Amino acid sequence: MKKKIAIITSSEITITSFLIDYINKLSEIYSITLILNIKDTKSFIKIFSNKDIKLINLKIFRGIDYFQDIKSLISLIRIFFNRKYDGIFSITPKAGLLSMLAGFVCRIKFRLHYFTGQVWVTRRGFPRFFLRNIDRLMGLLATHLLTDSNSQKKFLEDEKIIKKGRLKVLANGSICGVDTNQFKPNEELKSDVRFKLEISRESILLLFLGRLNKDKGILDLAKVLFNLNNQERYKKKIHLLIIGPDEEKIREQVENICKDFIENIHFMDFTDEPEKFMAAADIFCLPSYREGFGMAALEAGACALPTVTSKIYGLTDAVSENETGLFHEPGDIAGIEKAIIKLVEDKNLRETMGKNGRERTKNLFEKSYVTGEFVNYIKNLN
Repeated sequence: MKKKIAIITSSEITITSFLIDYINKLSEIYSITLILNIKDTKSFIKIFSNKDIKLINLKIFRGIDYFQDIKSLISLIRIFFNRKYDGIFSITPKAGLLSMLAGFVCRIKFRLHYFTGQVWVTRRGFPRFFLRNIDRLMGLLATHLLTDSNSQKKFLEDEKIIKKGRLKVLANGSICGVDTNQFKPNEELKSDVRFKLEISRESILLLFLGRLNKDKGILDLAKVLFNLNNQERYKKKIHLLIIGPDEEKIREQVENICKDFIENIHFMDFTDEPEKFMAAADIFCLPSYREGFGMAALEAGACALPTVTSKIYGLTDAVSENETGLFHEPGDIAGIEKAIIKLVEDKNLRETMGKNGRERTKNLFEKSYVTGEFVNYIKNLN
């Protein structure tokens, strides 16, 4: 009889973006149950090669909702107690807290949590204190802990969230690696996407891909575009494509900042084909204030895009400074502008960094390698 593992997260996008290959491989060896918020269970199960994977639709919200959180915790305890899982694997903070608590109460043997970023990094006062201690509690309740970058591992240890020696980074980091057969340069896609967006091949296209909130630094990027368009040399010659769900009414603020050249700003709420737009761009921008690893920067590198990004933990693993991209300090508008101008002005530098980025991703972060390391890690827990 197969051993039973439950995978718990707070959203479908975590599964669809990072865990499909993990789940498909694990389901060959284990009986897998996914516990998360699911909008359409019939459509969701179709993404997996093994249709015997079990789904449990449970409301686990990313934000704080004390009443619902207690209900979800009680539901998890009931599920764990009745189904007698051999192990649980949680990812995302809320899912981690609730499942580690429930798993501890039910005495599940293996309780694995995967740290992929800390929401409290940009907080102050009591919210920072409270959320720090939530991470600390998850670490105490888990029997095994992973994180997706060596710099995040060091950060969590230096901040005394996790005791040294408990956190492990698999392969060379990243949560799932990159399929370099999917993410690659493509001149045909470049022409097609630019034609649809009405962007000439001579224009420079900057790409931001991720959730739209202040922590991602998207407003800083908008201010840089404003500054560049006030210089005659760059006026209306640089386009910015922003892809991602708007969590904090960011689009309205970006449009206000860039109102004088709004035709050069392009928005998309979501794409399940990010490689198309990476192939169409010239420079990938991620001026984030916090990241666990920065998978999008790694995917951009596979598409031979140079990256301009913040010098913070996580991103220093995804991007190699002056080899695959340029760094700036978080919130440094002048630093972002300087890095972008350097790449805009030097096509050879863009191409060299892009080539380096693709080679680095293929050599260190290929999806098949990262997935294999994770599956072997789970197998060795038995």
